Amino acid sequence: AHGVFGQILKADGNTLGIAGKDNVEKIVVIGDGTEIMRFKEKMAKEELKADDLIVVIGEPNDAGQIEAKLIRLMPPPPAAGERRGPPPDGLWSR
Repeated sequence: AHGVFGQILKADGNTLGIAGKDNVEKIVVIGDGTEIMRFKEKMAKEELKADDLIVVIGEPNDAGQIEAKLIRLMPPPPAAGERRGPPPDGLWSR
């Protein structure tokens, strides 16, 4: 299997343009059997939009595109200054 992680540049029907490593655009093809997941929920390809972060698992085709078997929508990164996870040590001990 072949994988790519990146930000959607454009979503157009059955194809996605993704900014991959080194900002090289990768074209991802969504087929009838492609599973698209948000956490444990399936979602429709129409819900994918520009700026979403995704992980794609699939196979390269003869045209250099990636035929997606699985697309997973990633949660957005925390905003600057926003914390995720447990509070710093000692916060609850006061």
